[in-house]
Amino acid sequence: MPEAAYTCDPYLSLCHRIREGTRAFLERSQFKLLSISFYTRTINKHQDDVTEAMRTFELICSHSKRWKSLKLLAPLPWLWGALRNTTEESIPLLETVQISHIRMTLDDSVSESAVAAFRSFRSAPRLRQLSLEHGILTNAFLQGTETSFWNQLTYLGVSEAGLHDLIFLGALVHCQNLTTCKIQCFDRYPDYVLGHDRIVTLPHLEELTFSCLALDDAIPYIRSLRLPKLRDLSFLASSYVCYLGDSETADISLVSSLSDFFSESLCPLEKLYFETRFYLSTESVPIVTLLPCLYQIPTLRELTLADIPIMEDELLRALTVVSPTSGVLCPKLTCLHFPDLCSFSYQALQDFLSVRLRRSCHNSLSFAPLEQVVIETVRPNGLRSLLSSFDNAVLVKGLNYRPIGQTTQDNRRPWSQNVRDNTRFHAEW
Repeated sequence: MPEAAYTCDPYLSLCHRIREGTRAFLERSQFKLLSISFYTRTINKHQDDVTEAMRTFELICSHSKRWKSLKLLAPLPWLWGALRNTTEESIPLLETVQISHIRMTLDDSVSESAVAAFRSFRSAPRLRQLSLEHGILTNAFLQGTETSFWNQLTYLGVSEAGLHDLIFLGALVHCQNLTTCKIQCFDRYPDYVLGHDRIVTLPHLEELTFSCLALDDAIPYIRSLRLPKLRDLSFLASSYVCYLGDSETADISLVSSLSDFFSESLCPLEKLYFETRFYLSTESVPIVTLLPCLYQIPTLRELTLADIPIMEDELLRALTVVSPTSGVLCPKLTCLHFPDLCSFSYQALQDFLSVRLRRSCHNSLSFAPLEQVVIETVRPNGLRSLLSSFDNAVLVKGLNYRPIGQTTQDNRRPWSQNVRDNTRFHAEW
């Protein structure tokens, strides 16, 4: 039985050896800076596991003045116990913090005590990169945090599940030195958010990633943000929703919001990435167009439309126009990745590739020739035969699709990590 394994001597002996090895390592490393990654078991079911993990981590905490990076994944009460004595003086060199917790049933008193421990990181003088992958943890930092803390960050990764969007935007407005931001938004946006007029300008942000249940969950942020230096924009979603192009909701569609965003930000975007976690059928969702967005980003070099049936004849024909020069859509586009769910014709695709893959007289062209095109298709044999003359520049892959409602085998949240069912300690210098 699993319970028996946790009470036998071999298990406790292993924990003891891990702890003694950790102690020896920390003593041998002397004054070197430490990057700590510490993961404990997924459920606080066996007290021995939590106790042994705590004892090992207490050794690591005694060397917190040497911490440069700290990454933790553990039950929330465990994290509170491990970090309750952390102060500004004990983490003078800490630059990176990434904290996740295992979901548990917590009463309010335990939750409040637990999140209080994390607020000490707001005093870390060198902290530049912060990742909090749960709304409770994010909320702990939102409450009473000084403007100077947000202003020192260059990387911010948060989950805002259960948070008020306006409160989070109120903190984000102070992150004036951010260069990278990743936002998990798993709650459906309320109607009042769509009507607010808060504008947040982040002058140095270059990379922005949204991880959400549906693509339209990112709309409140897209409507509020102004990012004049943005180069890389990604959307990772667990489903595809009609708000992308539903004509009856065009005023709140993602396409409409993105068009306004690009028009206002005037950013030099080079990479645009869409991905859903469902394979789709064209019978399940409407075909929509990205044309209003693409006309706003002439600097685009890479476009990925993973599992989203956006590529259709109108867009292919627009990309085929190369004269006059002012009419070229995405003139710097060199890499294109999209699915084929029979939403466009062979002729439109062939015409597009014949023009945009052209390499002769490169210096005289008004556009950059495509270097790579990847097509994931439900009709691979027909496309391979049609595109055989385009050599290695076009890669055709078979695509297995499912109707909406059936998930793929990999059903995890974006950017989640595989965590082994044991306690691991890793340090490097």
